[in-house]
Amino acid sequence: MALKLSNNAISRLAGNISNSATTLSLAPGDGALFPSLQAGDWFPATLLKNSGDFEIVRVTDRQVDILTIERAQENTVALAFGAGDRIELRLTAATIAGEFSRIEALAQGAVTTAAAALPKAGGSMAGPLNEKAVTANSTAAYAIDCAAANNFNLTLTANCTFTLVNVPANVACGINLRLKQDASGSRTASWPASVRWASGDVPVLTTAAGKVDYISLLTMDGGATWDGFVGGRNY
Repeated sequence: MALKLSNNAISRLAGNISNSATTLSLAPGDGALFPSLQAGDWFPATLLKNSGDFEIVRVTDRQVDILTIERAQENTVALAFGAGDRIELRLTAATIAGEFSRIEALAQGAVTTAAAALPKAGGSMAGPLNEKAVTANSTAAYAIDCAAANNFNLTLTANCTFTLVNVPANVACGINLRLKQDASGSRTASWPASVRWASGDVPVLTTAAGKVDYISLLTMDGGATWDGFVGGRNY
């Protein structure tokens, strides 16, 4: 249920109401001064007599100039009111206290959720860390999409030229490749000029059919340069 408010919503009753009435009519045209309500919405209002007697009500529906009300709110007593008596949308003590409690509960929930997450620095995590892997056939050209995953399980179905796309800026990015020869074998890999290898030695893949090699690539500068590593060969 949502509290709805509007500024300076004041009107007068168009007719008399008893102390048990659950609807009242506003002065013609004044309904637009008050909030529109959907199912579950409400707003507080105060009915006032010229004598100073008053009653707090809860308005749960507005149809043009007709309000549906719940009587005798916040320890006030249901009274009879006459045509011309005032009705005002007023924030009340219970309304404010209720909203503070709701906000506190939301804030506490946010703190609990945040506490359950790892901090930006330090902290520890129990349980396995499972990462997404892309599985595909390489064909003669394959774009390694850094936005799709960090792990790629690729079957080489042709001599393949690799490219790296969607490299994130200003963060480190690591890519792990599992390269498997297809049933024909003898497939080769060509790498972008931005990839450098230790001592300049570009790895030669195992060429036997069905064999697997592991290659890792790491960039610290948004893909301008990549360092290549051989994780293992001839599996």
